[in-house]
Amino acid sequence: MLFIQPYDRPWMNPKFSAGRKNSLPPRAVFEVGQRIPLEYAFAFLDVNLRSKQEPAWLIQQIVAEKVREFQPDLILLAFPTFAQGAQVKEIILTAKEVSPAVKIILGGATLNLIKDVPRRRWDWPVDACYCGNGAGIAELIEEVLVAESGCFLMKSDPAGLLIDDYTPEAFYTLNGRFNYEDYLAETRSAGLNPGAVVELVRGCDRRCNYCAFGLNSVAKRSRKPATVLAEFYYLAQKGIDYILIIDPTFGLAGSETDKLLRGMKVFHTDHPEVQFDVMTSSGHLNEEFARKLKKAGCERCGLGMETMSQSGLYSLAKASGPASGPDMVRKAVQNLVKAGVQIRLFQMLIPREFSTDTIAFLLELAEKKVDFIVQSSFLRLLPDKEAQELFWIQDRTVFNPERDTIKQLMEYLLINIAFPSMDLTFEDFKLREAIKQAIEEGRPLESLFSQSCSEGRIVLKIVGGYTFTESKTHSPMWSCIKKEEP
Repeated sequence: MLFIQPYDRPWMNPKFSAGRKNSLPPRAVFEVGQRIPLEYAFAFLDVNLRSKQEPAWLIQQIVAEKVREFQPDLILLAFPTFAQGAQVKEIILTAKEVSPAVKIILGGATLNLIKDVPRRRWDWPVDACYCGNGAGIAELIEEVLVAESGCFLMKSDPAGLLIDDYTPEAFYTLNGRFNYEDYLAETRSAGLNPGAVVELVRGCDRRCNYCAFGLNSVAKRSRKPATVLAEFYYLAQKGIDYILIIDPTFGLAGSETDKLLRGMKVFHTDHPEVQFDVMTSSGHLNEEFARKLKKAGCERCGLGMETMSQSGLYSLAKASGPASGPDMVRKAVQNLVKAGVQIRLFQMLIPREFSTDTIAFLLELAEKKVDFIVQSSFLRLLPDKEAQELFWIQDRTVFNPERDTIKQLMEYLLINIAFPSMDLTFEDFKLREAIKQAIEEGRPLESLFSQSCSEGRIVLKIVGGYTFTESKTHSPMWSCIKKEEP
């Protein structure tokens, strides 16, 4: 059996190439791998790693090489985000071309939203689709392997519990079938700096209309603090010094969170080199909780700012007002600043809106020398069970002229060029001064741009010498920004 994880090429992002961590394989590899009966051989294709080792290779070459080498009876293929659909399809077609008899099970977070669409609507040659928390995957594998050619199976267990009874050694070695230490060594030799992803919670009980955490059908499930802490110690012993904790609202588990944070505080004493990155709700982040995060080794905390515009928050189905709007974000930021935790602000670009309030807030933070970084994304509708095979228009990291507006693009450029950004390695302080001057003089920030449109090509020139050119290949935003030579 061969597990394939599509690539995300994080090192192509300047921020990652500037020393940020590259995450190791997703938990699904280990969750599925350890559940497969021991009589089956198991291999894993990390397309991220292989494409780093062979940067000139196309995805077809990478997949074909591994399929020919391993000759699997079954391929387990992850479909993590809808925007990766074109790549996932290419993997499926390549695998079937190399080995027409191979069975393919398609799973991953996207399937929780679109169910059996890949087979029902898109006619992809997959043999089964799976969505859920992992329970039942072994049974599905058995059914697929004995099913007649052309038979399609679907299995879903949205209410299933997370795996929570494992030892880290068994988990990360797939019960002894995967050499985790050799994999780490190979990753580092390829020039990648591995970090780990530890999933504390899957699902969310919030219902923000743009977020797949809460709108998919997977029930909210948590792991025991003791299980998670044991995993931290195991990863630290393997030289991992960065751990991203997956929980969209870290801290809302009450007593369980307190138990975990107490354990993390002891862990931080034993392994001060390990840094944690968490995400939580602004409303939960009081001064005491911020201090606990710092003592537990959390060096960075993500907050869903979305926008500091009240009308924008309403459009996102987010409550607004003194208790749950911009004021709440301000208080959360203040508490993290006092505790000495870096802040990652998730910003949402709203169609037909230009949030001067958001830019003014970031300017205020920069003036106070607050340690923060912004992660921007364009608002996209989530795919549903009738989703079309138009994957790139769902990508929140690219500008889509059919769905996005010039105002969104302007806001993105001002924020990500003038302030610390996940997308760019630099900050333009001259642009920041121009923003400050425009706000003080009461001039609209749109006045910092000159705009021209011709033949479907959009060019925006910021005073200070930057040009954004619409990508014809759906490149991420940061690769479309060019600084003009003086």
